[in-house]
Amino acid sequence: MPEQKTTPKKIDAAERRSRIMKLRLHGYTYEEIGKTVGCVKSYAYKIVKEELQKLIDKASLNAKQLQKMECEKLDLMETKLSASIQAGHHGAIKTWLSICDRRAKLLGLDSPTKIDHSGEVEIVVTPAPRPEQDA
Repeated sequence: MPEQKTTPKKIDAAERRSRIMKLRLHGYTYEEIGKTVGCVKSYAYKIVKEELQKLIDKASLNAKQLQKMECEKLDLMETKLSASIQAGHHGAIKTWLSICDRRAKLLGLDSPTKIDHSGEVEIVVTPAPRPEQDA
């Protein structure tokens, strides 16, 4: 029989993980999180690290899916232009070159573009307000 995903124990664990993440988001230290949630600070750190990795993995998957969709659109445009390109129409050839350029950028085939910048940059970080103790 497959393992249940919604047992009370698993739901409690998920809620605990969520609470740990919310406390960290509000600027709590791992030690403070541990005291609030009732765990050691290394466990709080482990949970935050795992949850952040899940978010990174999900974002990476979404980016790959979007990249694939964009490539499919470019493929379709290229297919529709193929007859005009073969006939030597300059506008179609120019459009095809733009498609090739866009595909190269999308897939990271071009060398990075160096951007020179000057001036000062100021970064202001404001911590989020801490939730009430019953967070």
